[in-house]
Amino acid sequence: MGSEMCIRDRTYTRDQFSARVKDALAAVKETESSFKSIDRAIKKQFPTGSQNSPIYLYLKEQYISYGDIVKRTNTAEPLFKKNGAAFEKMFGGVLKRKEKISNEDIELMGPGWKDEFDETKRLANELEAILTSIQEDFAKVPSLDQFLRDILERSEKIAELQKELGKQVSSFSREVERNRKSTQAVESEFKDVSTWLIKYPFFKEGDKIREQLLSMQSEYTGNQTNLENIHKQIRHFLSGVASPGEEETVWESFDVINEERVKLLSSLDASPAILEAQREKLEQVNRNMEDFRKEVTDARDDLDKRLRFFTREVEKNYKAAKKMEAQFIEVSAGIETYPIFSEGDLVREQLMSQQDEYNSYKDSLKATLAHIDRFLAGKTEPEEGQNARKTLDDIKNKQIKLETQLEAKPEVLEQQREKLDDLIKLIAEFKDVLENMETGIASLDVSIREEEAGLMEDSLRYIALMVRIPAGFPDVNSPYLELTSSFSDIAIKLDASRKALIDLRTAREDLISHVATMDGVKNNAEKYDRFKQLQKDFAGANKTGVKRLKELDEAIEAYRQVILNNFLNTPEYWALLYEVEFKSSRKGDVLAENYGFLLDMNRFAAEKYHGHLVSDFQLKLVKKGKVNPEFEFTFSGEYNFPIEGFKIVSSDGTVLMECIRDSIPSKSEDVKDEGLVSFEWNVSVPVPTLARIVDDPNHSFRIQFVTIGNRVNLTGYTTKMYREYRIPQVRLDNWIEMAELTEPVS
Repeated sequence: MGSEMCIRDRTYTRDQFSARVKDALAAVKETESSFKSIDRAIKKQFPTGSQNSPIYLYLKEQYISYGDIVKRTNTAEPLFKKNGAAFEKMFGGVLKRKEKISNEDIELMGPGWKDEFDETKRLANELEAILTSIQEDFAKVPSLDQFLRDILERSEKIAELQKELGKQVSSFSREVERNRKSTQAVESEFKDVSTWLIKYPFFKEGDKIREQLLSMQSEYTGNQTNLENIHKQIRHFLSGVASPGEEETVWESFDVINEERVKLLSSLDASPAILEAQREKLEQVNRNMEDFRKEVTDARDDLDKRLRFFTREVEKNYKAAKKMEAQFIEVSAGIETYPIFSEGDLVREQLMSQQDEYNSYKDSLKATLAHIDRFLAGKTEPEEGQNARKTLDDIKNKQIKLETQLEAKPEVLEQQREKLDDLIKLIAEFKDVLENMETGIASLDVSIREEEAGLMEDSLRYIALMVRIPAGFPDVNSPYLELTSSFSDIAIKLDASRKALIDLRTAREDLISHVATMDGVKNNAEKYDRFKQLQKDFAGANKTGVKRLKELDEAIEAYRQVILNNFLNTPEYWALLYEVEFKSSRKGDVLAENYGFLLDMNRFAAEKYHGHLVSDFQLKLVKKGKVNPEFEFTFSGEYNFPIEGFKIVSSDGTVLMECIRDSIPSKSEDVKDEGLVSFEWNVSVPVPTLARIVDDPNHSFRIQFVTIGNRVNLTGYTTKMYREYRIPQVRLDNWIEMAELTEPVS
């Protein structure tokens, strides 16, 4: 309403503004009180540090507007008091007697009242303007008040939600961590119990459950993290610093976040039970794997014990087999060419082959244990589609098969060892028998050969004597009749000895052939009896051979005695006087010379045999000591003047040895009545010198008889006179053997 209208149309009364002002002031008080209530709530909800938050910024404008209204309305009260009192005072003056006044009244009263009435109108207009302004503000208050109260109510709920969510975040954090540790523990256990099965379906099935569990745990943890973020976002709505324009969409954002919160809380509430169920599934897998590993470990430990037992058994049987083999090798040494050796060696080979097979079973069982160890270590490569149970069953089946073979083998080996042992006993007995046979055969053979070698010289003697039969002296007369008869008897006895030797060899072959058919001592009594009988047959034949050889010896001795009795001073007679006995299996180990002589190279030409042209001197070799023996020549003889010395000269003229009578420390000389000097010199001879002497068949033994002095053209010189001899080959051969200068011939 304009001031002019008030002036033209209004009528004023003393109390026309009182009720309205009173109501306005009451409304101011009420508005101020309501605002203060909201102001306190806002300041409490949004302290100074939170006044950049999205929700605060959302209500800030209305909050400020409400505050401005309160500020404005609060200024109306003094104005009402001032202007209202002045207005009412107007009616106490010239207008005092009037209850109301209007323009018409002023015109009737005259111009004097006009100024006072104008002031009344001014005051009335002022009061009306204040009341109008207040009423306009009061019209805004309900919506502002309700808006702010709604927002405060919502923010308070959000604040309570924030607090509750904070508790929930903390609770869920603990629960997530507890489940994380539980999941980590069961996962760690899975890794511990499953690593060795990583290549098998067993692991893959469990690993799938593990991955699902980890995924669930990750989702659970993610939801908890998301809830933490929602909690931060809600806190941000209340106390954070808003981004530009964020306050405009805060409630839409909150609704979205709150809806997500509800979903998360539902999921978080349900997750522990789901995780527990999944962990239980994985724990069951772990238990199954652990039970299976224990089963495999128990199988491994059992196999290890069994393997140690079988190893001891194999070693025990191996030692027994090697001992038996060593016995066989020792016993059979020297009979490798005999059939019984082949039979025994075949049994030995079978034994060692069976032992090797036994050892291979043990090695295979050891390999089976290694297979289990690789299986437990996760190093086994399963066949396509093969599961862990099948792998274990295959290992156990192989183990059972090997153990069956190992358990059966000792009995087989024992039987084979008994078989070989029986053959060893047979071989040992056979070897002893064979050795006795061969000793008897060799003794008879060597003796016959010795006799035959001696008979060569006897034959030459016989021929030489028969060639020198005096003219007109027939060989049918004694002594040539005795000579022929005794020599012929030697041939008969020699044939008989040879036949005895053949019989021995036949008996030996019969025994060898029979033994070849035997399996041992115990297996066949009849064959063993036959074996004993063949020994007896050989013993009988051997006795016959010894008898025939003795008869041959006697025939030879008889023949030689005929020579000694009937052909005195012949070369053959002298040859019989010189004897050299060599090593003889029949007569014993003898090496001796009982007569010495030299071949006189100055008188006659050498003949084919040593018993020819015997000199007056003897030369023998003497051996002293067995260990590092020393040798010396014994040079002796008789002559009508002293011998001055001797030397041995090689075929090329080299002096091999020289001795002068006066320098010989060990010598003896005896002058007989007839003027003959009998002497004996003992001269040391080094082995190398002896070796050079026997190595030169054309050397000469020179005896110095005299030294002749001469004087020609005032020059004096001497000549030594020697007589030349030769040492017979039979003696040289004897020296070689005595000095062991060469290996003896078997």
